[in-house]
Amino acid sequence: MSPRVDAAWTLSPSVPSVGPATLTITLRGPGDSAVTGAAVRLEGHMSHAGMAPIVADARERTPGVYDLPFAFTMPGDWVLLVSATLPGGARVERRIDVANVKPAG
Repeated sequence: MSPRVDAAWTLSPSVPSVGPATLTITLRGPGDSAVTGAAVRLEGHMSHAGMAPIVADARERTPGVYDLPFAFTMPGDWVLLVSATLPGGARVERRIDVANVKPAG
């Protein structure tokens, strides 16, 4: 049985618009310990069919904190799928709905 892992996230900018963004994922294990060495990946999809997904791999900024830089390519509603493969091979997955990404500018 794999240990319980909590995943929290923040999106910057907090009011997303077309262009660069960063999704930060914080992974914590038992006793609020940082989960280090995970392979974290983002796949972003528009809510309507026909758009190529955006993909990003994370870098671990500090122990247990992973930054995923990417860019919203169009305004509208997005679904961000985050998967983390932990050092022991267990996986953590989260779906993040981002509504109403604004046009650039």
